This record gives sequence, C-alpha cells and structure tokens, in this order.
Amino acid sequence: MTEDYRSQLFAYAKDFNDLLRQHAKLQHRHQSLLQLQGRETNSSDLLHDLIGASRRPLLVTDARGNVIRANRGARHVLQGNGLHPLIGNLRDRVDAAGAAELDALLQHFAAETTNEAMVLCRLGLLHSDLPGAVITYTLLVMRARDMDIAQIHWQFLEPDAGQPLESLAPQRLLDMETARFAVLVTDPQARILAVNAGLCVMTDFTAEELLQRPISVLSSGRHTAEFYQAFWERLKTFGSWTGEFLNRRRSGNIYPELRTIKSVQDLNGRTLFYVSASHDVSDRNNSIEKLSRLAYHDALTTLPNRRLLDDRLAQAIKVARRGDDGLSLLFMDLDRLKPINDVHGHAVGDQVLQQVAARLEQTVRGGDTVARIGGDEFVILLPGINRIGDVEEVVRKLLTTLSAPITAGEFRLFVGASFGCARYPVDGVDGDTLIRNADAAMYVAKQRGGNQIGYLDVDTAIQARPTIGLDVWGAAERGEMRVVYQPQVGADLSRGLRGFEALLRWQHPVHGNIEPVVFIAAAENNGAMLPLGLWVLKTACRQARVWQDEGMGGIVMSVNVSYRQIQDPEFSSQVCSILAQTGLPPGQLELEITETATGMLEDEHFEQLQSLRGMGVKIAIDDFGIGYSSLKRLSTLKADTLKIDREFTRDIATSREALALCQCVLGIGHAMGMVVIAEGIEQVHQIEILAQHGCDLLQGYHISRPLEAAAVPEWARAATTCPRP
Repeated sequence: MTEDYRSQLFAYAKDFNDLLRQHAKLQHRHQSLLQLQGRETNSSDLLHDLIGASRRPLLVTDARGNVIRANRGARHVLQGNGLHPLIGNLRDRVDAAGAAELDALLQHFAAETTNEAMVLCRLGLLHSDLPGAVITYTLLVMRARDMDIAQIHWQFLEPDAGQPLESLAPQRLLDMETARFAVLVTDPQARILAVNAGLCVMTDFTAEELLQRPISVLSSGRHTAEFYQAFWERLKTFGSWTGEFLNRRRSGNIYPELRTIKSVQDLNGRTLFYVSASHDVSDRNNSIEKLSRLAYHDALTTLPNRRLLDDRLAQAIKVARRGDDGLSLLFMDLDRLKPINDVHGHAVGDQVLQQVAARLEQTVRGGDTVARIGGDEFVILLPGINRIGDVEEVVRKLLTTLSAPITAGEFRLFVGASFGCARYPVDGVDGDTLIRNADAAMYVAKQRGGNQIGYLDVDTAIQARPTIGLDVWGAAERGEMRVVYQPQVGADLSRGLRGFEALLRWQHPVHGNIEPVVFIAAAENNGAMLPLGLWVLKTACRQARVWQDEGMGGIVMSVNVSYRQIQDPEFSSQVCSILAQTGLPPGQLELEITETATGMLEDEHFEQLQSLRGMGVKIAIDDFGIGYSSLKRLSTLKADTLKIDREFTRDIATSREALALCQCVLGIGHAMGMVVIAEGIEQVHQIEILAQHGCDLLQGYHISRPLEAAAVPEWARAATTCPRP
C-alpha cells in the first residue's frame, strides 16, 4: 500500500507540474494578447458609451457642424425657452469671437488623423432669448462613428467661470455617478484626481484611499515593462487605448478588467487629464486566450493571420498618411514547397512552414509584421521603409536566412522564395490594394525564375485583373468613376489658392479601387481613352464653373490629357466646345500632358495645343525629368507650367542629387518664363527648401489630399487667393 501511495503522489506531482507549465504557457499567451490591446478605435469604447448615455447636454454634429441630434439639455442650451427651432448648424449659434475657435475644432476633428483624444475647450454661444448676450460654455468634444459615419460629440459641462482649463474640477469632466461601470480621472502624471462609486465597489478601495495616489496603486504586477511601454506609447501617440488590464483589489486579489482610456487635451495638443472607464470581466476571461488565438493567429505557425495583418496594416497606413516615411509590403511565396509535400508528405511540409515562419520573424525588425495568409504565402509589413534600396536590403537578408537547409525529421531540405513589393502610396493607398498589387508583383519574380523580388508594373497589374480593359469602356457612364480635386497653392508664406488638379478615380464593382496608372494605360491601349478623357474634361470644367458661380472666381482647373486625345484631329475643337458649353473662361483651364507623352506627338499635334494656348488655355508639362527629356521639344511646345515630379521632391532634404535636380528644373522653367509646381509635398521641410529656391506653387498631401467636389468650397474658404501666374 505504501508503494501505491508513493506512486499516486508521484503521479499527482507530475500532473501538478504539468498544470504549472500549462499555466505559465497560458500566462505568456495572455500577456501576448494584452500587447495587442488598444488598437481598435471604436471597439468596446466605454467612454463613448458613458458620454452617449449622459444626462448632461449632448450635441451630435457631422464634421461640418451640421446638427444630427441633440438631447433635452442641449436643446435647452441652443433653443433657450424652447420657442425657437433647433439650429441646423452649430455656427448659427456661435458668436463672432468664437467662430475661429469653432472652425479650428471642426478642422481638428474633420482631419484624417489617428488622434482619438478628447478636446476640452470653451465656446461662446449667442443667448437664444437675450439678443446680443453671449454665454461661454466649457465643452468636452470627442470624435465618434455611427455605422461608419463620422460624427463629433459635444458635451456641455458648465458655463465657463474663466479659470484655466486644467483647473476644472476633475469630477466635472464626466457624468461619473450615473455610470454603470468604474470611472476615474488622473492628471498627466497619472495621479488619481477623481473616482466614482463603481470603481470603489470594483476595487474595494475607498475614494480617500485612492485620491492623489499614483494609478499604480491598482497595479497587479502581472504586466511586463514592454506591455506598459507599448501602452504609454499608444496612449501618447493616438490619445486613446482600449483593452484589458490585470489589476489588484484592496485585498490583493487579481482581476481582469476591460478599460477605455482617453487623454483630454486642449486644442494645442497639451494633455490636461486622462479619463478612464472600466468593468470587471472575470466571468469571461477564461475564453480570451483561446478566442484571440483563433481570431488573430495562424494555427500552424502562430504568426498573425490576415485579420490581424489587416488591422496592423490599417494602423500603419494612418501613420504614413501623416507624412512619415511611408511603408512597404512584401508578398512572399515559397518556391519549392509543393515538391516537398508531394515527395515527403504534408507533415514534413508543415514543419518547413513552421521553420520558415520562425526564420522570417527572427530576420525582420521588432516593429515589422510577418503574417501567414494561407498555404505557402506570407506577407511582411515594413512600416517606415519606402525606398527601393532599403526594401531590397530587407529581401536580401530574408533570402539569405531562407537559403540555409531546413531540417525536418530525417530530411535536409532547401527552399527558395519569390517576393513582390508594393509601396505606399505609389502602389496603393489602402490595404487591399497594396496586398493585391504586391501579390501581382510577386508573379513577376516567379516568371523570372524565382528567389528574387519583383515590382508592380502596368502590364502586371492588368494581367492580375484581366477584365479591366473591357470594363473601362462605359465605366464613367455606369457611375463607377468620379473626379476628385487636389489643391495647388503658392509656395510663399501666404499659401494662397491657385487652383485644383482634376484626378480620376475608378471604384470597380469587382476589383475595388483600380490605380489610375493601370486603367489609363488600358484605356489608351484599347481606344477607351477618347470618350473617357472627354468625360473628365467636361466634368472638371462644369465643376469649375459651378465654383465660380459660388464665388470662387479666378481659380485654375488643371486637367490631365492623354497623348491619344491630342492625336485626335478634333481635340482642339472639342475643348473649345466644352468651354463654350460650360462658360468657363479659357484662362481658367490648364491642360496637363506628361513629358513622356510629348515624345509621341508630331508637329500637327503641337499646333493643336498652341492654337488652344493662343485662346488663353494654359499648357502644363507633368512629370518633367523622369520621361524622355528633350529640351528641343520643350521649346517647341511652349508650355506655361512645368511640374517637378515627386521622385525629386521626396528626397530633397536628404539627397544632394535630388536637390540639384529640383534646382535644375526650377532654373529651366523660370528661364523659359514658366510657372513651376512641385508635386508630392508631404512634409514641412520640403516647403521650406522649395520656397528658398524660388518654387512658385505646391501640391501634395501636406497641403491637402484630393477632395471630393462637395468638400472643396469649405476647404477653399480657409485659403486666400494668390496672384495668378
């Protein structure tokens, strides 16, 4: 019997050790899950729920200030005794002194930005019942979404007493006592300033035990330093964090809570407070690790799957839009996995995939993402890398690490890999397009023998979507195409508005967004360019005339024209007819033709352009310096405007060669009496350098992304008109 007990004890001890190892593994996986928290801006946002359910005055508007809805308290603020109709736009109730403040707030929340912080501000509102009287309110303003529609929530806290915003009583920030969950407010140093009863119940601490103490009093000690570093980095960068914490009750017990934290800032971006709402999720915590692994990771390799890749890619694109260093996406396909599966079986093939995944992760940087999206296909996200030379250096390292033999059981196996590259924004401005184009570029590498990198070109993109050539016929008439407008402004300090470039966009019903370089090439090859180009010209001129009638007189509308259009003998008469039909003055139309296209024109084609120029229509040469340059052709065409390509302006601050080329184009253009426009302006230092060297006009994402026609008048009101070139 003693021996039996001893055997049982050993068995229990072994089981207990197994449980401890399993517990440690689960803790590690749970910690990995926590590292991913805070990424979903509209997911489980408890503070949004709290403000939406508040009894305080709450107004909801769109990005232009148009009122969508208002609760009873907000109606009282805006309508007074209730005899007046509810205003249609918040501007109708703001006094003259507060108009600029309101415009700044609307611009802040309408901008495409990843900043999710709340804004604490003051706004003077006209008294509804006392003409001329103004009441200044303190408001807490936040961005929100409802069914993918952007909204702004304005919560009226109290009539302003004139104290500094940071002196506002912290408990006044939120309707804390009506909350169904725990709420607290801290100062910028994370010292607790206010708590509600819900937090005291959840933690077993009294308010007196928490106030003026650091938030770490609730810390469980279960999170790593890396977790807190990632948490603070996101909170300070994006102004918001939603995710799960392991915290400690007064008794010392550890519990999981779902928490939303937002920073409260002034309009200058200075953090005044942090506000937090949370609730205990102990009952559902047991399934978190399993659900996360299934939802966000590949079962075989444990790499991120397509869902998690899409999330990280969307975040990286948001950062790149702010004018940082862009990003690149690599689509990788193993070259010799199928023979391994056929000869040795899929179990060996799975071991190969697992080892390939481990090598890829070990080779890239910590901030990069390696994802398996199916079979032997992997995607590698490289934030901050956008130069081809840097991309090729990464691929060289990856090919080197994959060239070493892989040991799978008794076999020593060799694999290769083909890579396709897509760069933001050159090869796409959304995640699906970048992945699709990187996939197409990968086949270029495959066709060249594999074990190398391929890049997207027009022919490859068309091959990847073979119906484009047919579908481009009639796409405009079917409503699939639209024209957007990118501003061109003066390079001097006035930054006055000169005009807009009309840009064509195609949302294909099957393939989604098709890049202009792809569908324009297809249209030029199959003859669809003539009716399509005519439609764009009519649309842009008609829109320019509408804006002129609305008070935006004198702006120049630049329209890209294909060499196919200019080769049409009827082109000049078509342009004259459109100007007559729309009533747009010839001097407000500019026809853009690429430098490469000029090499496909004959003397009679140049004569068509010069006859239009004689009427007052402006001629611009686009992409100067990257095509088949010919100064003789430049003198023959006699253009009014010369455009510096983004390939030169992008590196102007870091490359002496790029700066020299920009200076060269500026010198040629000015010597020939032309206005010079610099494209691809995405950072302030580009503006400063180009202005110093006498550039006339600027165009790019730092000035403005291409705008829908309806958004142009509001944008233009903020720009002053510069002298016309």
